[in-house]
Amino acid sequence: MDGPNDAVVPLERLVALERDNALMLSYILDAHRLSLTLPPNATIDDVNYGAVDVPGMIERLRRNETYDLSRALTASGAARGAAETEQRARNKELTATEKANETASLERAKSMNPFEAMAANTKLGSVGEADTSSAARESAAAVRVDATFFNLDDDAPTTAYSGELALPELYSKLNDAELSELAFEIVATIDLDSEMLEAIRIALDVDEDCANAVQKYAQEHKSSVAEEGISARIHLRSMLAAVKEFTLLEDEAFYKKRCRAMCELLWSRQCDEQVEIMDARDQDDNEPSLTASNVLSEINRMLCLPEIDALWVESVAEMIESALDSKYSFSYSGIFGIRLYERLLRVMFDQVEDYALAYDAQDSIKSLERVASSLGLPDETSRGAMLAFAVVKQAIVALEEVGLDYGDDTSPIFSLLSKAREGLDRSQTNVSPQIASAVNSLLCWSMFMLRDFMHTVTPPAAHDEQNVPRIEPDVFNLIVCIAYDSAKMLGKDAEALLREACKQSARAEYKRLRATGMEEDNVTDGDATSASLRIIAQLTASAADSYSAHLERHITSSVGSNSPVTGCFAAQLGEDFKNDLFSWLASGPRLTAQSLETIWSVGDLQNALVATGGDAVEPIRLEEQTSILVFTWLNEKIDDLHKIVDRCISVERWKTKNDAAPVPSAVDFLRAVNETLDGFFGLRIPAHVSALRALTEGIDAAVGKYANAAVLSLGPADDIVPPVPELTRYKKAIVDDLHKKFVAASPPRAPFEEGCVGASTVRLTSLKFLLDKLDSLEKGIISKWNEMQRVASMLRHPNALHEVPKAAWFEDLMDLARQSLRRAIDQVANHMAFSVLYRDLGGAVMHNLYAHGVQRSAHNIGTEILPYVNGVLGYVAVRVDSSTRNIVASHLLQATVSAWMRVLLNGGPGRVYRPEDVELLEEEMELVSEFFLAGGQGLDSVDVAARISPMSALCTIVSLPTEYLCGQYLELVEKEKEVPPRESDRDFYYDVYTADVTLRVLCHRAEHAASKWVKAHFSIGKTEGGYSMFGF
Repeated sequence: MDGPNDAVVPLERLVALERDNALMLSYILDAHRLSLTLPPNATIDDVNYGAVDVPGMIERLRRNETYDLSRALTASGAARGAAETEQRARNKELTATEKANETASLERAKSMNPFEAMAANTKLGSVGEADTSSAARESAAAVRVDATFFNLDDDAPTTAYSGELALPELYSKLNDAELSELAFEIVATIDLDSEMLEAIRIALDVDEDCANAVQKYAQEHKSSVAEEGISARIHLRSMLAAVKEFTLLEDEAFYKKRCRAMCELLWSRQCDEQVEIMDARDQDDNEPSLTASNVLSEINRMLCLPEIDALWVESVAEMIESALDSKYSFSYSGIFGIRLYERLLRVMFDQVEDYALAYDAQDSIKSLERVASSLGLPDETSRGAMLAFAVVKQAIVALEEVGLDYGDDTSPIFSLLSKAREGLDRSQTNVSPQIASAVNSLLCWSMFMLRDFMHTVTPPAAHDEQNVPRIEPDVFNLIVCIAYDSAKMLGKDAEALLREACKQSARAEYKRLRATGMEEDNVTDGDATSASLRIIAQLTASAADSYSAHLERHITSSVGSNSPVTGCFAAQLGEDFKNDLFSWLASGPRLTAQSLETIWSVGDLQNALVATGGDAVEPIRLEEQTSILVFTWLNEKIDDLHKIVDRCISVERWKTKNDAAPVPSAVDFLRAVNETLDGFFGLRIPAHVSALRALTEGIDAAVGKYANAAVLSLGPADDIVPPVPELTRYKKAIVDDLHKKFVAASPPRAPFEEGCVGASTVRLTSLKFLLDKLDSLEKGIISKWNEMQRVASMLRHPNALHEVPKAAWFEDLMDLARQSLRRAIDQVANHMAFSVLYRDLGGAVMHNLYAHGVQRSAHNIGTEILPYVNGVLGYVAVRVDSSTRNIVASHLLQATVSAWMRVLLNGGPGRVYRPEDVELLEEEMELVSEFFLAGGQGLDSVDVAARISPMSALCTIVSLPTEYLCGQYLELVEKEKEVPPRESDRDFYYDVYTADVTLRVLCHRAEHAASKWVKAHFSIGKTEGGYSMFGF
């Protein structure tokens, strides 16, 4: 042996596994060993000896050559042996023949359901098919089946399913006419009345002269048949009876066809002779062995002779008698027997009325029971199965030739298939291999009929294709029953087969619907695929409804169950549509009105599918596909919202009004926000809750942008407070001179609408308008989101439960927008307050206040500041709500305190104070507090106290004696060297307990000792022009 693929088979193993004829075996036994070349992964168990070229093999072995068995393997062996080669070949596109070969090989190797290779198995091949040639013929048969749509071969069931050895191609096979003649020859030997015999002859279409000859020879051995029983010896005796005085009474075909019939028996018996062959070798007999294998080879040679004679007949008969030397050896083999019985069953059909059962069909079948038993059909189950097989063949012919259009009359197809169903007994699962072969043929045909029932059963089929015959629902019901009963008899999972048939029909139906949807699309602008998918969804829903209305009950009544079998039709439709839908969604279409309608159409489709398929229909996982589209849509809408903000800001003039109405830009911006929210909730498609957060955060950013623009439109705030005057020390003469020259500044005369008060108020009303509206919008967001997702969940499945997100997702929605608006309101109020104190009241504060010192009569807080502030608050109060008014009042109080302290600490050389002035200052503080408290109608007392506290602390410092202040200053300086003063975390809080504030109090102290101490420690002049150390 030369390679790793060679196998040396020991004699003992060979004897146990050998399935070839005696000539090859005898040579092997002489050689004691066999050198065979096998493909990778193949063993001697995989050899199909029926396909071995015996003479060629023997010749090669005699020359000590290795014999290659790679072309003589069984299907399973070929599948394993060629695994590596097939793996490479599968990467390329297989031709139609290669596909058929692979399907047939895998089916035999793995014992798959016949439906998995239904087209190839529908062709019922005759006995004697080797694996490779069988696959090729089955492929050809499949093409023919596809062309004619319905077909059941005229040949009897194949040995490929029954497990019998196949007669090789080198032996001639019997055609239909020859089988009919042999079948008639059988019934001619039994006791049948002449009328019945004539009916059988006519049914078998046997020539009258031929029938007379057959009957004549049958009469000669009728008594022997009566004694021995019916067996294949009848044909051998008829052949001998046709020879008289070394003269052939019939033509050569008469004898050859009976020889070929005997070959069927010889081939099926040759497997049982292995032990006898071994015994013959041990006896060392030089005479030729007349085993079945040897006789087969010899008959094949003799059949090839150009002429035959009486000696030829006698020799053949003698060899056959010797090979089949007991009466049991002449029993009909399984497949051969049922082929003959199937021909005899033609007697049950009416010879006058086409495609109908004869009125005495049951009697005819009853009269053939004895023959049926002799042909291998001993019980009612096997005979019923063959009856169904024969009737279905007749129904197919009727369907092909006349169709179903019988007007008001009952269709012959319905009657025939009803009879066929009666012959099948689903409760009987223990049937012989040959009967299983016939039942398998019925199963393959019926499954083929069911593979596209939406296109062939009317209704719902409504096409005009002439090459596709259509069947009625009642006939469809019978076909389903035949498929179910056949599968049960074969021990197969009938429900699984019907489910696969439903899936296959659904796939074919969807393919047509898809093509129709693409053709009907007439969209010129927009997404054509979207429009096509919408049409396909509608057509698919309609197909599910049609199936449920017209066909589902026929399947459920046959199976006896509901959705587990029939629901897969709707489920497959949904799966196929889902694949197209997801492919489109993955391409990233924009969420336009057209594309949304397509997505919404999924809901109607799911309703139709679930109504038909129930729990078998899986929810469509849309969220994973649509979430990306939703976020893309959000990006576009948020960008548009920012553009709207820019446009609103660019055209807004902030004109003051006499009412509390917001400016047009605020209204336009709010409308844009509303439209964005409504557009989002109007999508009504599944989306993750993070999309809602992204939307609100985008709105937050846009609101912040608008609020910031409203603040900036007031102008810069840095120049509102004027520069701080230079620090000076007390000089009585200078102070007296400034008091004499003082001229009071005039109070402001311009109306509030023309100044900062009007400008700030219109911004406050607009910002507060947005804040209130956004608060109301936020309250409705969660409910709208839940409704959106409830509706969207129905797109996935009508019974789907809406998954409620965790509460954390909904916390502080639009909180940043509220913060931005409140911060902007605060900034505008602060801007207005300081503008009022330092611009509108600039003269009253910087020039008039305490110009002649602290006194009750004039130029104090009560006379210079509070009356105007009261007017400002009155103007604001009628245009904004109380909360906004209080914000303005709080900032006005803060600005008042700021200006008040500025006068006390940075009032210039003309403003000096004594410790006694503290009493009057405290009175004014009380006045300011009561003003802003407004008898409980104004600010909160805590807020007022906190904002006026710096002034109170300053009064305390002013009240201290000069000597204490000087010492305190020095201590504070040393302390601040180690710990610098901290900055306040509140904008209205001033830390007056610092060295700088103490120094300023000393500089404004109307006392010579204080001025002298300042002069001794600092270079600070008596008039402005010196160095300014501090700016409050």
